[in-house]
Amino acid sequence: MFAQTITPMLAFNGNAFEAADFYVGLFPNARILQRMNYQDMSLVSEKMAALTGKPMLVELEIDGQKFTAFNDNGNNIAQGFNLSISFVKSCATQAEIDRIWDGIVAAGGKTMACGWITDHFGVTWQIIPNNLGEMMTSSDRAASHRTFAAMMHMIKLDKAALEAAFAGP
Repeated sequence: MFAQTITPMLAFNGNAFEAADFYVGLFPNARILQRMNYQDMSLVSEKMAALTGKPMLVELEIDGQKFTAFNDNGNNIAQGFNLSISFVKSCATQAEIDRIWDGIVAAGGKTMACGWITDHFGVTWQIIPNNLGEMMTSSDRAASHRTFAAMMHMIKLDKAALEAAFAGP
């Protein structure tokens, strides 16, 4: 096992604890590591003093990857999420793809092509079969092309259909 030296930090507009709880409920191998509230902020400013005791950040872990979710609370750090950064979740089975995908959709997520989905917090995920990379980078270029072509017509990825496309006619 490697020691993680980079931890993604996601800035939320006041709902970081809610987001962390959602992710822990969505991913089976996830847990909250710690929660921290704002300490006495009166020395910083009057505006910051109002944050004292409110939720500040939560550290969580999903599949061994640590994340920090931070509550901006109006300090103009959280500018909203966009598609330039997404998290790729590799899934061993179609049931796992379906459970995660359907959980995000049920909570108000927005689907996109090729296994991309944005959750109701604005964080974008790619929910993919764990063998997609192998199929897409195979030395069998015809098989890779068929896999890519099949994926381009999907919203939620279908592991069996991608494997069938890879195997060919």
